[in-house]
Amino acid sequence: MRHLEAAVALDPSDRESQGLLSLLRAVAPSSGEATGLARVLSDDTFATVTFGALCLEQGCVEEAAQIFTRILRKNPDHREARDRLESALRARQRRKG
Repeated sequence: MRHLEAAVALDPSDRESQGLLSLLRAVAPSSGEATGLARVLSDDTFATVTFGALCLEQGCVEEAAQIFTRILRKNPDHREARDRLESALRARQRRKG
């Protein structure tokens, strides 16, 4: 996360890095309030690249980004999770126009 913070400090106009940094800093919703998919997402059992990819394929971009972010919090060097998170962020950007 320090590297990403440094990248944002060097280039504040880099929206992709800023978005990734904000996702990494995000706090997951409390399990007391969670229902449905949010409840599944609160369980680390499902914080896998496979489940994140499935969410992304089904159009659940925010959920996929959350899963990949959780994986990267535990293992910042997980290259596939980082690549998939970047894909999720690009998909989210395309949705917003």
